[in-house]
Amino acid sequence: MLAHAPWAGPACLRDALVLDLFAGSGAMGLEALSRGAAAAEFYEADRAARETIAANLESCAATTRARILPDALTPAPGPPAHLMFLDPPYGRNLAKPTLAAWRRAGRLTAQTLIVLELARADQAPEATLLAERAHGAGRVVFFLAG
Repeated sequence: MLAHAPWAGPACLRDALVLDLFAGSGAMGLEALSRGAAAAEFYEADRAARETIAANLESCAATTRARILPDALTPAPGPPAHLMFLDPPYGRNLAKPTLAAWRRAGRLTAQTLIVLELARADQAPEATLLAERAHGAGRVVFFLAG
């Protein structure tokens, strides 16, 4: 969807630093790497999921372009990201505090594209939405970190 969106396009991934928070298997960050992102950081609290991410990175020969870290609420030092995938557990209202932590750490700019998956009932952060898609129990909202 990002590659074809008028507000993103293929250039949004080219040489980008991508953050995949609450990463699970790391599918979103891995997909970004496969489509031209320069580097990705994967944040996942579950040890087994981190091991899965590491195995997936190894099988995709992408280990040198990635970091795996345990806590999405504690950003590692680094440059601002171009793109953030944020998929916190439903019903825990973690989107706002997570984004606030990343802003305080200087890891987001006004132009960082955020792709946030949340439950239909969860409140999205106040932002100018670029797009929104509902599916099953969840929805995905796209906005700039602004």
